[in-house]
Amino acid sequence: MKVGIFLFSFFATFSTVNAQDVVIVYEQSANIENQLKNIKDKATRARVAKHLSNPSYFSLLCKKGASIYKPMASDALEGDGLSLGLGSNSKEKVIAIGKGAGGIYKNQTTKEYLSEENLLGKSFLVRDTLPVFNWVITQETKKIGTLDCVKATTNYQGEKIVAWFTREIPIFDGPRIFYGLPGLIIELHTPNLNFAMISIKELKNDDVKIEKPRHGKDVNIQEYKKIKEERINALKQGQLFGN
Repeated sequence: MKVGIFLFSFFATFSTVNAQDVVIVYEQSANIENQLKNIKDKATRARVAKHLSNPSYFSLLCKKGASIYKPMASDALEGDGLSLGLGSNSKEKVIAIGKGAGGIYKNQTTKEYLSEENLLGKSFLVRDTLPVFNWVITQETKKIGTLDCVKATTNYQGEKIVAWFTREIPIFDGPRIFYGLPGLIIELHTPNLNFAMISIKELKNDDVKIEKPRHGKDVNIQEYKKIKEERINALKQGQLFGN
């Protein structure tokens, strides 16, 4: 996988573009020790650690105030990372971004939120109003590649969230459910996960469509949070994975 070719060479060409139709790639990695600290069973710890050891990659397709955040197939990262496989025909564009519906859908105009989640083999369609994040923008800054980034913090479901965003890319979105800063989120850190943007490309063809998630048992965010906590507690006690 030629992830190294991404680097930050694209910043110089994109940072002055005011495009609203873009596809962004984020690398997601786990804070493994934090996720393992409450798992007592050694066999379960080993299985979870192995599962979390490799980073994964997600595309964020943004079009006119709406976005979809989806996992990428590994072959979509091969070759020219900046092109993301976005060729001249619409079929190739859809495949590069991800087949079918699914993922996390946000609409900042209608405030609609949809998320297709798979929790230990069971599918859920989380349907709710897009949450409002009370971001605190700090005075702390740093360079990420050539971009000037600003640190912002918020709390979500009892967890501290740290984001680094840039005003140089006027897209008010970010990985997973997070959005609402005055510029694109370049890095984001939660207690369990880290996200880093590694690629961005402007889309100039209207054939690329956003498909809303549609599969799974309908629940709202609070219902899903409760189900997730119950299943994680069972995992910690070794009641899953055949223990």
